[in-house]
Amino acid sequence: MLVRERGGQGEALTVWAVWLVTLVEVLVTYSRIPAAQLHNVTGHGISLGLSRAAVRRNWPLALVALLLALVAMRSLPPRAWWGAAIALVLCASMPLFVSQSHLNARWGNAVPALGVALALWTIPSALYPGVKSVTYFPPDE
Repeated sequence: MLVRERGGQGEALTVWAVWLVTLVEVLVTYSRIPAAQLHNVTGHGISLGLSRAAVRRNWPLALVALLLALVAMRSLPPRAWWGAAIALVLCASMPLFVSQSHLNARWGNAVPALGVALALWTIPSALYPGVKSVTYFPPDE
């Protein structure tokens, strides 16, 4: 007998919350400190903070999002796997757009950022009450 129930995503939500806090910390820190005192960035004020937070969303958050999307996929219905697969591909493209020698945001950073957004979408999709995924096998008799 196969019994299915909705899979939990509590740990994934916690990880997303921690990364949100780190993005806020990067925004505040890079907005306050002059660019001359920082590594490979240009600009000043809130624009520098937003730029650096955008790049931070690509590296290392895109790698974390890739793993969280994989975790959420087991709770997604098969029709939603396409969205998660696109998130995986976009997150995996991060090395093509992030350069350690230039840590300001560029238009190319939007590609992995979209992957991060799609990976974040997998969590509420996995939590939707109609989604059932955990397999239960009866105990040996």
